[in-house]
Amino acid sequence: MSECEHASKAQKKARLFQDVPSGGTFSMPIVPEANTVQNVAQETPQRSYHTLNPFPPTNGTNLPPVYQSLVGYSPLGPSDYGSSPVPVSTPSIDAMDILHTLNTPNTVTDTTPTPTPTRLRSSKHSPIFGFVKGAYRGSDPLQIVRSREARKPLTSRSEVSHRFSKKTRELIERCEDLATETSCWLSFSAQHINANEAFFHYTSPRLLRDGKKDMEDIASNLNLLFFNLMKGRQNDALALTKRLATTTQELETTSQVLQEATKELDDTRNAMEQSRLNAEIQKANLEAQLEVYKKLLAGDGVDAVGSSSNS
Repeated sequence: MSECEHASKAQKKARLFQDVPSGGTFSMPIVPEANTVQNVAQETPQRSYHTLNPFPPTNGTNLPPVYQSLVGYSPLGPSDYGSSPVPVSTPSIDAMDILHTLNTPNTVTDTTPTPTPTRLRSSKHSPIFGFVKGAYRGSDPLQIVRSREARKPLTSRSEVSHRFSKKTRELIERCEDLATETSCWLSFSAQHINANEAFFHYTSPRLLRDGKKDMEDIASNLNLLFFNLMKGRQNDALALTKRLATTTQELETTSQVLQEATKELDDTRNAMEQSRLNAEIQKANLEAQLEVYKKLLAGDGVDAVGSSSNS
């Protein structure tokens, strides 16, 4: 062993004895054999570490600093009496729990059950969306509960025409399915107010077979009904057009009269303004003449006084 190593060990021993209080005793740690440290590490139950723990299990010979502060790891290093390190105790279960708590994210799991949204069901006792309007069974009104909110009227004429044609075809298809499944008497007809073609209609096979003549009459009557309605709308539109034209003409006449009256009023105002200006000019002229006469009269008086004094 070199002299430097002996000097270093002597300094370590001196520091150890300096830490002993006066009157006290100092006992050197008992260094067990190397296999004793291994046996202690083997007998200590190994604990499974969390995946977030960066320090794997150790046999007590190479602990990180955080382990050293918890279990009293001695920083003196190897002993002077051998090459074995100072005996250290394997971290206890409590220390492992503390490290596991420090390395585990602080997350709180909300175990409150999520409330299930209540689904509203429309019924006769609670008609959320109201009833279908215009439904009858015979001569008695029929209350059909709406399962969804009523649609809003469309504003675009092209969209209205497209929607009517599409949905009417779908209704006719459903009518056929219902007539085929139930073998019922079913009749359906529809016409749009702005249509340029014949109306849509469907008759189930059984109704067409059992009452063909009556259904032909009904179809003819419906055709006449829709024709008269559309003609009436045309007549109403024509009457409104005539009334609009008359009103427009009256409005134009009234506007023309108003323009003439406005022009006449403007002329009158201009004439009155011109008369006022003329009056002001005449007033100014008269005032000027009056001043001249005053001066003349004043001059005649002075001349008369001078002539009397000379005489």
